[in-house]
Amino acid sequence: MRTVRSVTANFLASYPSIHTRKRYKKDIVTWQRWCAEQGVHPLDCSVANAQQFVAWMSERYTPTSVASRVCGVAKWFDALVDAKVLRAHGLHSVKLPKREIVLNLESIPTDDEMMLVMAEAAKLGPRWEWLAGMVAWAGCDCQEALRVRGVDVRTWEGKTLVTVRSRKQNRREIPVDGRLEVLTVGLQSVYAPTTPLAGTMTSEWATIRLGKIASAATGRRLNVQDMRRWAVRRQFERGVSVPVIARWLGHTTDRWVRQTLRLTDGVAEVTAAEVISSILVEPDGGRFGSGQAPDSII
Repeated sequence: MRTVRSVTANFLASYPSIHTRKRYKKDIVTWQRWCAEQGVHPLDCSVANAQQFVAWMSERYTPTSVASRVCGVAKWFDALVDAKVLRAHGLHSVKLPKREIVLNLESIPTDDEMMLVMAEAAKLGPRWEWLAGMVAWAGCDCQEALRVRGVDVRTWEGKTLVTVRSRKQNRREIPVDGRLEVLTVGLQSVYAPTTPLAGTMTSEWATIRLGKIASAATGRRLNVQDMRRWAVRRQFERGVSVPVIARWLGHTTDRWVRQTLRLTDGVAEVTAAEVISSILVEPDGGRFGSGQAPDSII
C-alpha cells in the first residue's frame, strides 16, 4: 500500500501548472488545519465531517470560493481512494452553498470607451494594438492571443481566419475583419511564420499591462475580462445567438455568456404547472410494450 505522502506528492505533480499545484496544496492544508482544530483525523472524511468543513468555510469564503476549495480537497481524496489508501470519502455528497453571481454591468466599457482603449494601445505599437483587438473584438483572452503565430493565419473564401488555442490546446478558428485584419496580415508578413504575432511576453504580464492601458484610457478601472464582456455584448446586440457566441469564445456551455448578458436559464423559468399541462403520455391500449407478458406476472 502506498503512503499518504507519496500519493499526495504524485497527485500534485500530475498537474503541469504550478499555480494549480499551489492552489490544491493550500486547499489540502486548509482541510488539515480544520481537522486539527476540530480534533478530527485528516483521513476521516465522512459525510458528516465533510459537511461541517463546508459549513466552516462558508462562514469565511464566498460560495464560489468554497466550491473551488472543496473541489481541490475532493480530488486529493479521490487520489487516495484510487491508491487504495482509503475506501471512500464524503466530499462528493456534501451540499454546497448556492453560488450568487453578481455582475456589475457598469464595468462593461461603452463603445466610445473602447475606441479610447484601442487608441491608447496603438501608441505602444502594432503588437499591442493587435493584442487589444484580439481581446476586445475577437473575444480571446491574452493567453490565447499570445499563442497565435504566422502559420495560424489563413484565408478562406475571402475571409481571414486565425487559429487560436486554449490552455488545453483545443483549437478553434475565428474570423478577423477591418483594422484587426489589417494588423493580423501585416504582422504575419513581417515576422517569421513560427514567431508569435504579439511577441514573447508572458500572459500574466500582458493581462496586467492591458488592464492598465484600458484604465488609463477611460479614467476608470477596467480589465481584460471587462473588454471580453464588451465583445460578447457587441455580438449579441448584432443579433448573434448565445450558443454561437459561446462557441466563438471556445466555451463548452453558454453559461458564462448568459451571465455576462444577464440572461436567465430557460429551464429555470419553467414551472411545474407548465410541465403538467404540456407533457402528454400517449395511450398504449392499456398495456405496455408488445403485450406478450401476461398481467399475472406483474
